[in-house]
Amino acid sequence: MGNLLSRSVTRHDPAIPDERKRKRDDIDDFSTSHLGLLNTPKRKRLQSTSKYIYQTLFLEGEDSDITIHALGRDWKLHKLYLKQSPYFLSMFSGSWIESDMNTINIDILDENITEEALKIAFGSLYKDDVFLKPVQIVSVLAASTLFQLDCLIQQCCIMMKETLSSCTVCVYYTTCQTYGLEDLRVRCLNWLTRNILTTDSITFIRDIGVELMTEIISCSQLYVMQVEIDIYTLLKKWIFLCQNQDWCGETKNLLKDADAFFKKEMKGKSECYLERDEGRKYFQVFAAIRWYHVVNDITSIKMLENDKLLPVGCLNPMFLYGWKRMLSVEQGLDKGPELSIDEAVFNNSCIRCGRVLLKNDDYCWRWVGYNYGVDLLVTITNGIITLKRNTNTETCAQSVSLHDMRYLCYRLTLSSVDKEGNEIFKKGTGIRKIGLGKNEDQIALMIDKNQQFPLALSMNLMFLSPNPDFLPPRLTIPD
Repeated sequence: MGNLLSRSVTRHDPAIPDERKRKRDDIDDFSTSHLGLLNTPKRKRLQSTSKYIYQTLFLEGEDSDITIHALGRDWKLHKLYLKQSPYFLSMFSGSWIESDMNTINIDILDENITEEALKIAFGSLYKDDVFLKPVQIVSVLAASTLFQLDCLIQQCCIMMKETLSSCTVCVYYTTCQTYGLEDLRVRCLNWLTRNILTTDSITFIRDIGVELMTEIISCSQLYVMQVEIDIYTLLKKWIFLCQNQDWCGETKNLLKDADAFFKKEMKGKSECYLERDEGRKYFQVFAAIRWYHVVNDITSIKMLENDKLLPVGCLNPMFLYGWKRMLSVEQGLDKGPELSIDEAVFNNSCIRCGRVLLKNDDYCWRWVGYNYGVDLLVTITNGIITLKRNTNTETCAQSVSLHDMRYLCYRLTLSSVDKEGNEIFKKGTGIRKIGLGKNEDQIALMIDKNQQFPLALSMNLMFLSPNPDFLPPRLTIPD
C-alpha cells in the first residue's frame, strides 16, 4: 500500500492540476502584487508596555499595595515602583514604621508642590518619558526634589535652560536658590549681568529682590552701558517699579516717570530717600555701586545732588579717595599697575564701562570722566579694536598725564544674544596688562568676520596701581 500510494502521488496526470505548481505560482503572484503593501508603513501601533503599565497600574491603580495620601488625595501606587525613589526606598527598606503600613500620609510643606506636580512625579516612575510644560517646571522640580527623582530634576534643569528669558529668569533664580541648583543659579545670574543694562525691555526688574539686585550690581563683569552712573539710573527705575507694581507705561517713559515719582516723594522732605524708612531697605544695593568711579564726572555729581536719593555727604570719602589718587599720579608716584594684578583685586576695583555696537562699522569713542591722566581712545576699524593713549588732542592740559609711559590693566569682552537674551557668541581678552607711551596704540581684540550684530562690548579698566594706603571706600549713611 505504501508503495502504491507513493506512486499514485508522484505520478503526473495531465487532467489533474499540478498542486505544487499552483502553490508556487500563488506565491509568485503574492510577491509581485503585494510587495508594495508590505513596504507601506502602517499608522496603527500596538500599545507599548510602558503605556500599558502607566494606564493600568498608575492611573487605574490595579493591584496597588500602598496608598499615598498627599494634598488631600489618595494615590493607589506600588512599592516596587516607588522604590526607584531614594525617598521611598529608605522608607520601605529600613526599620521605619511606614515599611509595614498600607496607607502613608505625607505632609507637603512646600507651597510650590501642586497636585498636578505630584501626578507627574509619581507617574514618572511608571513610564519611560515625561513631557513638561514651562508653567509646570517649578512645581515639578519641587516635587522631584522632595522625592529625590534625579532624572526628573535633570529634565527640569534642561527645560529651564531652554526657556530662560526675561519672563522666567527671576523665578528660575529663586527656584535654583531654593533647591540648591548652583550651576543653573549662576547661569541665571550671568543672564542678568549680561542683559540688565543692555536690553530695552527692563520691566522684568520689578521682580528682582534686594539681595539679588545687590549681587548683580556687585558683579565685576556686569555689562555696564555706558559708565557707572548708569547703574544708579537703573536703580532709580528699579525702585520706582518695585513701588509701583501696576505701572504699565512705555519703556521710553520709564525714567521720566521714575524722576517724577521721586520728586513727588521728596517734596517738602528734609531727609533723602535712602534715609527714610521706605528707602533704607534699598541702601545696600546702592552701596554696591563703585562711587569713586561716579564722582569723577561733574554731570553725575549734579544729578545726585538734584535727585536727593542719598545724602551727598556720604560721598565725601569718595572725593577724598579720588583727590589722593590724583595727587599720587600728578607727582609721579603712580604710573599705573606696572606689576601683575591679582584677579580678585582687579575685579573689586576696576572701572566698568561699555558700548553697544549696533552694526558692523568703524567707531571711535572715549568714556566720560576723569581717568587719572589717561585719555584712552577706543577705535574699531575693519573689525580691529585698538586702545590708544591720547596726549595731543585733549582740550584740558591738566586732565592728561605727560609721563613717557603709563600702565593699565583691562579686560575686554564681546558678546551677542538671541531674542530671549541668551548668549550665542562670546569672545574676550581676559585680564591684560599693557604699557602705553604718548599717543601709542595697541590692538586689543579682533572681531570675527561675518559676525552678527548688534554686539555688546564690555570693558573693565584699571588705571591706578593697587595701594593698601588708598583702599576704595564703601558708601555709608552718615550718623
